[in-house]
Amino acid sequence: MVKQPKPETLAERTRRAVSNELVDAAQALFAEKGYEQVTIDEIAEATGISRRSFFRYFASKDELVLGRFDQQGEQYVDALNARPLDEPLWVALRRMADVTIAYVSDPELGRRASEMDRLIHSSESLRAGFLRRMEIAQGLVTDAARQRESVRGSDLSDIAIAATVAAAFSAIMVAGEQARAHGTSWARVFDEAMTALTPAHADTQHQPAQVETRSNGG
Repeated sequence: MVKQPKPETLAERTRRAVSNELVDAAQALFAEKGYEQVTIDEIAEATGISRRSFFRYFASKDELVLGRFDQQGEQYVDALNARPLDEPLWVALRRMADVTIAYVSDPELGRRASEMDRLIHSSESLRAGFLRRMEIAQGLVTDAARQRESVRGSDLSDIAIAATVAAAFSAIMVAGEQARAHGTSWARVFDEAMTALTPAHADTQHQPAQVETRSNGG
């Protein structure tokens, strides 16, 4: 069985919950009013905390734009660890991304994701922050995949595992780029990219059918 991470303390869970609430409130306001028009005071008021308390969680509005990606790695690791151990790594990585597909497929969350994506890619500093967070997420997933393959008794080398995870993350990035540029379905592009990048070692006979969703950015 894949080893589970140490449970969070009550203080850690509380901090995560407040941080997530701030991110949700801020991104909803950004999507409704526009990033420049929303103040930190408005975000704090929307979550029932003071301006001073806000800065205990985030240093700036920029961090709130990127907030959804701060936990991306942990979410992907949880999703990967939840996959059956008899499932080939490539298929498990495909199903891991269902957490993103669910997010961008939701009408309201998908609209918000599109707006945040537009903001991120209109700013060099935000884009750099986004890429850094995705790099961290890829590292966490790679570590989890190595542990998973060890438990499975896989004969994949560390390099093969790292390259397989990197290919899956490339598909994730391509899906976001295509959805942003052309308004295409994130899920459809992701599945197409995963098919194109399928490693020679991958057993895909149990690969699920493509998930069709609304055309939202991711």
